[in-house]
Amino acid sequence: MAHAIRTLGRITNFRRDSPGRRRRFSARAQAPGGLRSPQLSSLLDQLQWITLAGKPDNELLRVVAEGECPTDATVRQLADLLNGVVMLAQAGLNDSKTRQHLDPAAREAYLELLKSVDVAKMHRGDTKSVRLVLEISPKFLAAAPTAPPAPPDATRQTSSTKKYGTEKRAHLKEMHSSD
Repeated sequence: MAHAIRTLGRITNFRRDSPGRRRRFSARAQAPGGLRSPQLSSLLDQLQWITLAGKPDNELLRVVAEGECPTDATVRQLADLLNGVVMLAQAGLNDSKTRQHLDPAAREAYLELLKSVDVAKMHRGDTKSVRLVLEISPKFLAAAPTAPPAPPDATRQTSSTKKYGTEKRAHLKEMHSSD
């Protein structure tokens, strides 16, 4: 299962931050392929928190994403939008042009993933949330293209590193060539 989590990290270009560090979630960011959804961005911006969890289940990885919403209207709209996205994705994968251009094994793995999706509206006392559950199979992981890994923080260069790093490399090169 560790392989599945590493593969998911490569697919999504996920990078772990240190435990005490928080990152600002930007719902307005552009999705892969240039897709944008102002309605989805607006709904995600209203979420008070998002929890993402994964649980191994035999050969599957069950992924759960849950976000707390401020109002019943937001819960209803977000659940409807997510269900609509799943239906559109299934329709797109069943399109004749997609069938011609997409590897049949990959198409089947994507459809299997979409069939496993469950979007639910949750109400627990005063809290309201939307839960998205899906099952990631080995077939999906094998079919999904992988993104190049993100560079670790240590390899990122600041402007001073760029300026002085080049000089230091040249100095070290001179030292080794004189030996």
